[in-house]
Amino acid sequence: MRASGQAIQQFERTEVEDRITLRSRRRVAGTMGCELVYVLVPKSGSFAELAKEPIREQVARDVKSLVHTMALEDQKPENATQLTKDEAQRRLNHGKTR
Repeated sequence: MRASGQAIQQFERTEVEDRITLRSRRRVAGTMGCELVYVLVPKSGSFAELAKEPIREQVARDVKSLVHTMALEDQKPENATQLTKDEAQRRLNHGKTR
């Protein structure tokens, strides 16, 4: 199967306009004797790290709230950063044991 010049121009135009579809990419790949592979890659870190981020964010909010409450009672801990790291690790490890 060979792509026509018009089909190639249409493909290139939609690609330039950033509105190309997977369907058209798959069709072009097929005409080239290729298989289309669609991949998402994290901008930084790994998928495992991305999955942990919401837990870390929730822990940071929880510890911030706790530190605020303790400060009102004149019991503010000095090591909030370490508390946050420890609690995040505890929650992440807790999920592994289930």
